[in-house]
Amino acid sequence: MDTRSPSSDARSALRRRAAAMLAQGRKHADIASAPGIHLTTVSSWNVFLRKHGEAKFVADGRAGGKGAPKLLAEEEEDRLRRGLNTSLPDEHGLEFPLWTREAVCALCHKLFRKTPIKRTINNHPHRWGFTPQVPVVRAREQDAAQAGRWVATDHPELERKAKEEDALILWRDETGVSTTANVTRGYAPEGWTPEVRMNARRVTRPVISAISNRGDMRWMVYAGGIKVPLLLVFLTRLVRSMRGRKVLLVWDNLRVHHAKEVKEWLEPRKKLIEVAYLPPYSPQLQPDERLNRALKGDLSRMPITSTPKEAFSRIKSALAAIQGRRDRVAGFFTGPHAAYAAAK
Repeated sequence: MDTRSPSSDARSALRRRAAAMLAQGRKHADIASAPGIHLTTVSSWNVFLRKHGEAKFVADGRAGGKGAPKLLAEEEEDRLRRGLNTSLPDEHGLEFPLWTREAVCALCHKLFRKTPIKRTINNHPHRWGFTPQVPVVRAREQDAAQAGRWVATDHPELERKAKEEDALILWRDETGVSTTANVTRGYAPEGWTPEVRMNARRVTRPVISAISNRGDMRWMVYAGGIKVPLLLVFLTRLVRSMRGRKVLLVWDNLRVHHAKEVKEWLEPRKKLIEVAYLPPYSPQLQPDERLNRALKGDLSRMPITSTPKEAFSRIKSALAAIQGRRDRVAGFFTGPHAAYAAAK
């Protein structure tokens, strides 16, 4: 029975009866079984009764309801809220990456030497307007000023150059796609655990892709690691596919991108292709990263592959399906961190 449901008089009568049985030394299980309430409810009643007396226990209606003492005073709640609102746990010397119930309890103990119950700590953030959030993962090595300068100055200058030269800006990245099934859970009869069979040897296929904010997409699937000869093959095919139109290619600071052979290949082809480098450790500024995630999500919903050849074919099919939807490709330039590169 939910002890909050009955009327105030009924709750008082129930609690008066419980107080009498506790005074008689009756077991908590006996007190809980008669009205059909939870054993932990009786335990919390007993604690409240011993601390505040029978009169307050019966009058309050429920131990945690109106009139029950609060762990934190109003000024302490305000201080706690400001701590959560303007900082992360590590700034308070706590070994937590984000604010969780455990982290909030630890901050309460550090600030006020008070430790709230974890199951009740959610009440405070909800009341203050906090909601669960998925964090943006950012490298500690990232230079925030350099990343900001790219968004505010360097990228607008690149757009101006593309407009003057009638060039297409493409954002290039690479990823590795595994054929291992991404099976998390599925339906099965109660008491029977399903079994997923897959190859013991995992096959990974690297993918190179380049996208524009207008929905253009180029890609290549290959075997092995990305090295200078393979990168030059992709660049050659990319230039050929543009049929004379210039490409401004934006990519990260992968070592192979700075290779001497790559720079020598680019030098005589400035009328066809030029490159721009993203700030170091700034994957959130690369819209092509969202294509990588979308590709892996699409593959995870497909049947399990049994051979490397089948996996290779399936990856190409998934890429072709994404390429066929220009609106979806352009959608990778939305969101709080990639929107700066969206089509104007």
